[in-house]
Amino acid sequence: MQLGQTLDANLIAVDRKPFKPESFEGVKLLGHVDTSQTKLGESVGQITNGTGVDVVFDCVGGELFEPALSTLRQLGRYVAITSVGTRRVSFDLLDFYHRRLTLFGVDSRALTVAHCAKLLHAMLPMFEAGRLRPSRISKRGTLADARELYSFVDRGDAGKAVFVAPH
Repeated sequence: MQLGQTLDANLIAVDRKPFKPESFEGVKLLGHVDTSQTKLGESVGQITNGTGVDVVFDCVGGELFEPALSTLRQLGRYVAITSVGTRRVSFDLLDFYHRRLTLFGVDSRALTVAHCAKLLHAMLPMFEAGRLRPSRISKRGTLADARELYSFVDRGDAGKAVFVAPH
C-alpha cells in the first residue's frame, strides 16, 4: 500500500475483516472493503462511482479472484502473487477479453538475492525521503513458533510476524 501511495496510486484496501486503521497507518485510502460484510464488486463500484479500478494487486487469490477481477475497468490489469486456500479459479473468458484485461502472475520465489538487492536499492530514496517506512514487526519467532506466527497473520492483527534464526 505504501509503495502504491508513493507511486501516486489511489488506493482501496480490501480485507476479510473490519477496518483497522493501524494496519494502514500513514496510507491515504479512497476506501476500504470488508468482504465479510459487503460484496467486493458493489463496494468498489460505490467507491469509484461505477468506473472500477485500473489495477488489482491480489495478495489472497482463491475465492476472491473472480470478485476482484470484476472490479477492473476496461484495459485493467490484475497482478496475482499468491493463492490462499482454493488454487483453481474460474471466470467469464468472454468478459475478460471484451474488457481487454491483462492477468500477471508474479512469483517472488523466483527472485534471487541479487534481484531483491536491486529492488531494495531502487526503493532506497523513497525510504530516505520518508515516503516508505518499514513495516511494524509485532511478532518474532523461530520455526518452532510457526503455528503461533501463522495464526497471528491469519487473525489479521496489526503488524508483521517474522521468523528469526536462533543464535
